[in-house]
Amino acid sequence: MNKYNVLKNINSFIITLPVLWILTGLFTVHNGDKILVTLTLLSLLLTLITYKFDILKRNLKNKYLLILFVLLIYSALGEVFHFETPIIFRAIATILILTLFIPYDLISPKRISIYSLIGSIVSLSFVSYNIFILNIGRGSLDINPIPFSTYLCVLSVLSLVCFFCICDTKYKIICLLSVILSFIAVILTETRGTILALIITLALFAIYFIIKRSKNKKKSILFFIVISAFMVAISFPVLKERLYDRTAYEFSLIEKGNDGSSIGIRLSLWKAGLIIINKSPFSGTGNNFHNQIRTLEKDNLIYKNKRYDHYSHFHNQYIDIAVKWGVQSLIFLLLSLLVPLLTLNKEDDFTKISFYSLTSIFMIAGLTDPPLVNKQLFILFFTLLTMMYGKNKIK
Repeated sequence: MNKYNVLKNINSFIITLPVLWILTGLFTVHNGDKILVTLTLLSLLLTLITYKFDILKRNLKNKYLLILFVLLIYSALGEVFHFETPIIFRAIATILILTLFIPYDLISPKRISIYSLIGSIVSLSFVSYNIFILNIGRGSLDINPIPFSTYLCVLSVLSLVCFFCICDTKYKIICLLSVILSFIAVILTETRGTILALIITLALFAIYFIIKRSKNKKKSILFFIVISAFMVAISFPVLKERLYDRTAYEFSLIEKGNDGSSIGIRLSLWKAGLIIINKSPFSGTGNNFHNQIRTLEKDNLIYKNKRYDHYSHFHNQYIDIAVKWGVQSLIFLLLSLLVPLLTLNKEDDFTKISFYSLTSIFMIAGLTDPPLVNKQLFILFFTLLTMMYGKNKIK
């Protein structure tokens, strides 16, 4: 490799540092979003030096950026007029700057596979150290295990997509290792909603690629069965105890009239949210919904539980948004997620399936948790969705 190629690779690496950070340190390092701002400005500076404004002119053709502009204006209005919004201005501004100026062609399957592997190793090390060395339970981790496990789902599905889209055996091994490590990390967090989201998404897209892309379907199916059996075997104790036994036990409590379990409380919150939406579908409550929940308790419309005051959301993305910011906000979210799916270039498997898989994780995980409420997940999803859409549409 000559000196020019070395410098070119270093330059590309620095420009894509924000993406590396989003896939590695954003969740595990305190104030990771502030570090991302610095890395984004560094990437911006180097992009301008290298490409002048050529990248900006090309990236402006990415129509998904219109969603980011709308969110930026909405967030700015919230800052100016002091009304509550789910969007943090600094977060959306950082995403917009990054996706306006980063060259999408640098976000290749090989680069994503390496960055995802680094993220998987860092994350699994973090979880293992806390659980096995410090003996800290999932509820006492320094970070919220549910958003963290959703991030791990993203690493895993991106790695699977890269596995099927890369021909190089060395990179295939990297991708497969990343899928397994991030899957193990998700299992260790013991978060049922994200475990289901990951299993469903991995299975669906593995089947899709086997049917559409595999030249030797019998060999691919056998390989899929072997890997799946291996992943189930290493995670079986958690899957049985947490996913099956615990869930069955909590449903048995609900049948006996006890809604104080984790699932029972979620169902009560969902019921409360639907009642509040029905009463006031468009105005929204912001984050001031606890008084309404107490009223519903007094009226015996939901199960009484003191723990409601400790929850800042309804453990459902769709109910949460409709309650706090109105049904119109929920409609905007769904349109933002679903309409772009219909316009993707069907021949471009990597970016198309990456976009599909990210949307799948977001929507399934959103059934039991609101990913948008978490600042890191908001950055992760909208950065990747915008880049993948731009990479798909801009050639």
